Amino acid sequence: MIEPRSENPFQIMASAIDKAFDHEVKFQHVDNSLNADDHIFDAIVDIIADNEDLSGSELEVLVKNNDVVLTGIVPRRMMIYLIEDLVEGIPGIKNFEHYLKVKEEMD
Repeated sequence: MIEPRSENPFQIMASAIDKAFDHEVKFQHVDNSLNADDHIFDAIVDIIADNEDLSGSELEVLVKNNDVVLTGIVPRRMMIYLIEDLVEGIPGIKNFEHYLKVKEEMD
């Protein structure tokens, strides 16, 4: 049996992404066991962190039973299309939904 870490690695990662890319990413992870959800979640975190075009985004990622839901605010509409393309390319995702809003349209 794998013992859970005392520090939440997703919060540590979110903090590092905030500092490095000047945007806020909140992560919700349903289960601590290493499974397909973890791999999908890690892949999403990686593409968000590695893509400079997503700077300024405030995203929340939820993965459960290979289903992905993204919520949050992006600075420009083209970022929604970029996120859709990147996430849909990740193997193992059964369903992908997003509830992303463009900051400019909210002002």
